[in-house]
Amino acid sequence: MTIGKRWGRVLRVFGVTVLVLIAGLAAFVQIQQHILRWRAERLLADIREIQMGKSTWADAQKLMYRWGAWGSYTGACTAQSCNYRVAMQDPFRGMQVAIFDEQGFRTLLDQRRCCGWFKPVYHLFGGRFAIVEGVIQVRNGIIWTKSFVVAIATSPDVYKPGKDSSMGSEPLVADADGVTHFQSEFDLSPAHPEYHVYAGGCTGYVLANALFTPRVDAATMDKLLDINLVC
Repeated sequence: MTIGKRWGRVLRVFGVTVLVLIAGLAAFVQIQQHILRWRAERLLADIREIQMGKSTWADAQKLMYRWGAWGSYTGACTAQSCNYRVAMQDPFRGMQVAIFDEQGFRTLLDQRRCCGWFKPVYHLFGGRFAIVEGVIQVRNGIIWTKSFVVAIATSPDVYKPGKDSSMGSEPLVADADGVTHFQSEFDLSPAHPEYHVYAGGCTGYVLANALFTPRVDAATMDKLLDINLVC
């Protein structure tokens, strides 16, 4: 075998190896994205089934059992008082998202610090940094509030507070939150005293938000929680 043929064979093997690695990487990214979307759809369906002011501690326990691998709570979690959160992120854990509880305490979900060079590659193959969260609040054996939020990054740049919005890195956030009553600062339309819908830009992100009380009728509640997760 001549040197030319030998190098030609080496280059062919190298080329095939590179193509296989690229195909495998693309498949891995897409599979992970579909798994996250599938789980998000299941979580949204479970949150939609909960009836604020009617669902019981037994219903809450079913949710906790189903989502135990992704669930958490602070302090005690009993039928008398429990704030239970289900949170999932993309496998790269590329977003650093601040979460506030009802007392105003701020927490950050885990963000992977290494391998920053891979973020553009991950994004190139269709990966989207994302976070999905569902929350229920139990008081005296009844689920009084529920919420669902999904945030999706629009670029390989992770969201950082104070980042120049012209960089185009603000995540898109869809947020549906149950409340027991409205605060006075909300300017609600008299035609819709039990829910409030807002869409627009906020500091650091683009937000679509729905707030609703337990007194919202079932048909309206379905619309307020009709979040399209296909993207």
